[in-house]
Amino acid sequence: MTEFRHNQKKAWTFSLGGVHGAVTFALAYTLTEETIKLSDIHFALLASSTLIILSMVVPTIVFRFLLPKKVADLDQIKEMRKVRKDMVEYAMLELDKIYLPEALRRQLLYDLKAQLDEVSMKDFLKEMNTTVRRPDLKPHDREFRDEVYRYAFRLERNYLGQIAQSEQKYREGFLKLYRETLMAEILFLGTKED
Repeated sequence: MTEFRHNQKKAWTFSLGGVHGAVTFALAYTLTEETIKLSDIHFALLASSTLIILSMVVPTIVFRFLLPKKVADLDQIKEMRKVRKDMVEYAMLELDKIYLPEALRRQLLYDLKAQLDEVSMKDFLKEMNTTVRRPDLKPHDREFRDEVYRYAFRLERNYLGQIAQSEQKYREGFLKLYRETLMAEILFLGTKED
């Protein structure tokens, strides 16, 4: 919301500067040599040009000091990488506390690591080979797997919710991560036919 207000004020300032500038320039050009001397016309054009430039530059400089500072994109990217890693590690630790069949645990850990881009091509091919050779899951096994994944996604979102309350300056990044996690859950669980 702050960014929106910041951009809105900037756009409003430039549009006012543009409108005022257009009106000022139009008034300056309505002067004719018959009513005012040529030197006075040049002075009016110089004054209106100066007014236009000041109306665009001064608010830009003043708003920089009045509006709240926006977090640098690079800082936010670094922080979001750290938060994503912490989120996945939190989910892994919590999932270690519950019983899971070894094959499901391995698949789940693979998918969690994939969120961090920590999966090599070798791991990917190995997982693909295992998945292709594995027979289709029985309905109750599929339900159990889906419930475990639903729990993992919930853990990640809960972690993000806890952290987002304490770190307001990265709120936009937290919301993006939250939406990504929610979208992953929808794609993974929403497309499965029972």
